[in-house]
Amino acid sequence: MSLVGIIANPASGKDIRRVVARGLTVPDHEKINILRRMLVGINALGVDAIRWLPDSAGLVERAASGLQLGADARALDQDITNSALDTEAAAAGLRDRGAGCIVVLGGDGTCRAAAKGAGATPLLPISTGTNNAFPQFIEGTLAGLAAAVVARSTAGEQDRAAFATQQPWLRIIREGVPVDVALIDVVSFEGMVGAKAVWQMERVRQLLSVRHQPGTIGLSAVAGYLGLTPPDQPAGLAITLAPNASADGSRQVLAPIAPGVVEPVTVNAYRWLTHGTGERIAHAPCVLALDGERELPVRTGMLVDVQFDRFGPWVVDVERALQLGVQGGLFDPTQLQRL
Repeated sequence: MSLVGIIANPASGKDIRRVVARGLTVPDHEKINILRRMLVGINALGVDAIRWLPDSAGLVERAASGLQLGADARALDQDITNSALDTEAAAAGLRDRGAGCIVVLGGDGTCRAAAKGAGATPLLPISTGTNNAFPQFIEGTLAGLAAAVVARSTAGEQDRAAFATQQPWLRIIREGVPVDVALIDVVSFEGMVGAKAVWQMERVRQLLSVRHQPGTIGLSAVAGYLGLTPPDQPAGLAITLAPNASADGSRQVLAPIAPGVVEPVTVNAYRWLTHGTGERIAHAPCVLALDGERELPVRTGMLVDVQFDRFGPWVVDVERALQLGVQGGLFDPTQLQRL
């Protein structure tokens, strides 16, 4: 049975960066429009079933209202806590049900929670968050078509590279025990702030990132705009920051750390990370921000390492997936009826 899962976060695109920066606001009605177009695309290619995470705003239910869907389309039977645990549990449940693809509508935080539960099930992340380092802006109809192609694909795990790419991520290890992951970056942040989002760079002491190319926005942009060439791909980058430009041997880089916010950042040192290598968090007490959100407190004397892992979540390449569908006859109505 071909199954597409959908996880849509009604809270994404609404955090404090709309106040302190100039982040994009994505209202519920636009999310519903994206989801509606996505459902049309999924349904067009004859997927057997669609399951989604129920949410407080009823986004997918409202998007599906009035559509004549041939697929068995309904919400997952899941208790809701209105936290990231819902996303992680839904992704794990969809994985266990044999979903061929999980579409995630949200920001980096939503995608991180989904990746933790999805295992090897390919994700198709659509951006409705703030910094959008991991998910991308993808037209809903094309996303739905691509998700349907992936769900109907007969390619086994060894052939998943035909339509998806395995992304690296960062593992957080506390006292020798893995406790969490980050899709893009981990930042050690001195002090506390009233909001979960982090943007005050003068309090950042360490930054570890899987991204180090221009074109990013957010905390990982510091790595992206240094102009460094990694020794091997994939590789991570560990950066030590200085509170001011007077530090010996330091250099400054202008980085877009939030939408509409470009600031000079002082880099004291950097080191490349290969698979299985990492960096210890040296400045405690602090709080670790994972993909831009404060998550883990680090107390004095606590041993916390951040390790680069090249074998993270699988992410659908929409263009390659659609090409695979064309080659497989899914866009030929006569062949589609026989498949």
